[in-house]
Amino acid sequence: MYAQAYINLRLSSLALFYAWAYANRYCLKNPIIEYKKEKLHTKPFPKKKTKFINEVIVLTLEEQQSLLNLEHGDAFTTIRNKCIITLILAAALYADEVIHLSPTDLNLVEGCINISKQYHPKRIIPIDTKARKTCQDWLTLRTNLLQKYKSPYLFITNRVKPIAKRILYKIIAESMNAAGINKPHLGPEVLRQTAIANMLMSGRTIEEVQALTKIKTLKNIQKYQDIFF
Repeated sequence: MYAQAYINLRLSSLALFYAWAYANRYCLKNPIIEYKKEKLHTKPFPKKKTKFINEVIVLTLEEQQSLLNLEHGDAFTTIRNKCIITLILAAALYADEVIHLSPTDLNLVEGCINISKQYHPKRIIPIDTKARKTCQDWLTLRTNLLQKYKSPYLFITNRVKPIAKRILYKIIAESMNAAGINKPHLGPEVLRQTAIANMLMSGRTIEEVQALTKIKTLKNIQKYQDIFF
């Protein structure tokens, strides 16, 4: 097997040779040009259309409890992951909001999260006592870790790096698998949809849920009521 760089070099040399031969009338046609013309007129294979499945997937109360009680990994990983999962279930956060949260966005005295970044819908979301306790545990551990370093992000790796979205998806998927949860999709969206269902089950109106989650249309919230009520 030849390296791709070597193949490209040989093709370039061949193209220059045919260009010189065609310019000096040593050949009637330049095969490189003819090949490119033929390739342009060749119709590509039609792409298969994939259907977007807009289904609602939520966790049962037992699954939520087993996920929140999970101790998977060392103390750092367990406390951080539990805080991430608890916040999404409490506030229906988007994945982008989770990875861009900063410690100043948490108001544990009043018990709320202040989403104020320019690229996120601005809102103030109340959180329950359990979420406040989990956040306090993580902030204490985070402060001890950052004695020699600084980071503007709430959730970080053990190397004091911000958590990327792919890492967030991996954290939640591995946590669900460890908790024995079997769903078609394992990611932050499942936790967010579960949080929206919990808000409706607790007695909040559609308008209140829309204000807390910033979902654009009431129709997207109505589908939860059609399933659970």
